[in-house]
Amino acid sequence: MAAAARSEINNVVPMTAAPAGSLPQARPVSLEKVGNLFPIKSTTLYNREIRVWNAQNAPKPDADFAFVDDLLEDIITSVNRSDTVWLAGAKGTGKTSLPREIAARTGRPFVRIAHHRTTEPVELIGSMYPSEDGGVTWKDGVLTAAIRRAGTIIVLDEPTFCRAGVLALYQTLLDHRFLTLAENGGEVVPVAQGVTFVIADNTAGNGDSTGRYADTNSMNAAFLDRATKILKVDYLPRDKEIAVLSAKTGCPQRVAEMIVDFAAKTRKAGEQGDITEGLSFRRMFAFANDLQDGIPARRAFDNCVISHAPADDAVALNELAKAHLSFSELSMSRKANNMGKTVPPASNKAPEFDPVSL
Repeated sequence: MAAAARSEINNVVPMTAAPAGSLPQARPVSLEKVGNLFPIKSTTLYNREIRVWNAQNAPKPDADFAFVDDLLEDIITSVNRSDTVWLAGAKGTGKTSLPREIAARTGRPFVRIAHHRTTEPVELIGSMYPSEDGGVTWKDGVLTAAIRRAGTIIVLDEPTFCRAGVLALYQTLLDHRFLTLAENGGEVVPVAQGVTFVIADNTAGNGDSTGRYADTNSMNAAFLDRATKILKVDYLPRDKEIAVLSAKTGCPQRVAEMIVDFAAKTRKAGEQGDITEGLSFRRMFAFANDLQDGIPARRAFDNCVISHAPADDAVALNELAKAHLSFSELSMSRKANNMGKTVPPASNKAPEFDPVSL
């Protein structure tokens, strides 16, 4: 470890006390090579250093998580500097699960804040509530509580759905790194040491020209400028997606290959405008799990894919399935793989795409 880096860890800025009744503040405790924490191939990235924290409430790492080296490097450099980074990509590409996994492997707290068209600033900042003694007491909103926690990676999920008032709040926060709680006597809450904001959105903030993401807004240039990087998040490469699907569901390699290849066809159809959107990993995960549970392939497909699609997409997906997906082979491959085996139950836990927020 370089002397300057070691000095930085040993002489951290004194932290404010943790809120009453909560876990102790996390602290950076070491610098580690990225390659010691993440399964990567790039030698350049392997030797980069990243801070490791000691948060008691850090997420649990996902041993089967698949990383793309370039994207991981781009995010890690931002996290090391506590820079704001914007991740843009289709649903199910890992925009929220990737920063969650970085938090898990580096011992940081993690908070995901989901947004919608009715999100109000008071939900984020907090408000006065009746107390047991008949008076009122302040209660932090999810954002205020999160920025008080040192080292937290905060995912702002789908902010392009937000109204102007919420965006103005974020713009000020990202610019000045503090919140003022007017209702709580004007308390000024600085963003704690090491807190990093990751914006995760289906768009890059410039609107949706595809028509796939209704109600998303274009961000103004000032808000977009708060993100030091805007990174495109794509679906995993074929080999990695097959490996992850098989590892997470226990499905045979051949079944994983067929599902992944079919998903690729649907995604191409989505890009061409033939359907609204291709299959996400969530749909593939559910489909494979149903197969593992012994549900007939055609019914599993209807349950996990067709039932989630708009009517027009359902017709197109069924046509794609006729051309590119063999339900009989899916069923036969699974039965052949499990013949003579004690089959463990398929996981009923969804992959970590929707981490728990405060």
